[in-house]
Amino acid sequence: MRKPKLHTLTVFCALMTICLLFPCVAEACPNCKSSVAHDSNGMALGFAWSIAFMLAVPVTIVSAWALAIRKYLQQIR
Repeated sequence: MRKPKLHTLTVFCALMTICLLFPCVAEACPNCKSSVAHDSNGMALGFAWSIAFMLAVPVTIVSAWALAIRKYLQQIR
């Protein structure tokens, strides 16, 4: 397996550090944020969770395909 270049690893670590140090940059839009904060019946929170799941589905599908292709290529070798 090929090792990642030092530059790529450094950039990744720097970006992760920035995301952890400045979480206010990744806040929700003002409408979503205020509706979740002032909602008493949980409807806005349900919408927020549904958006999170919809964002996770493409990543899961692409990862599954990549894993399947990798396993197939390893069997060929």
